[in-house]
Amino acid sequence: MIGGARPEFSLQKSALLLRVELQRRIAEHHISFQQWAVMREIYAQEVKPDRNRKVTIAAIGARLYIDRPTMTGIVQGLISDGWIELLPDAQGDGSQRMILTAESLEKCTMWQEESAAVVGFPLSTCSNYEQQLMMELLQRMVYQMERGQIMQRGL
Repeated sequence: MIGGARPEFSLQKSALLLRVELQRRIAEHHISFQQWAVMREIYAQEVKPDRNRKVTIAAIGARLYIDRPTMTGIVQGLISDGWIELLPDAQGDGSQRMILTAESLEKCTMWQEESAAVVGFPLSTCSNYEQQLMMELLQRMVYQMERGQIMQRGL
């Protein structure tokens, strides 16, 4: 317990509240939270050099911990709504890479700002030092959890 609160409850509740608020904001644009997560991952890959981009359905599904059937459904919805397109992957292995349409690229910029605002609001009561410290601690936690998963899989 830290300061009378169990850290796992605080982390879970803060993650839940952030997700609920972001879902509320993006629902106005007729997009689900999972669809936004996939589009955000594609958007994040846009800034990387071509050889480092990992925008196949399998790669993004793995990064988001979404199983293949669920990922396929999300992608089909994004395609039918005109948010993404599929192109053959440069690897030539038969896989397809996802790209954002021009309209969704514009929207992603706006939604990224919304996402930052959702996270920024509760952080606004923290000093810059506290925010930096929190980010460092969260990054350490993510690293440790990912490391544990890799070790469990024997990779």
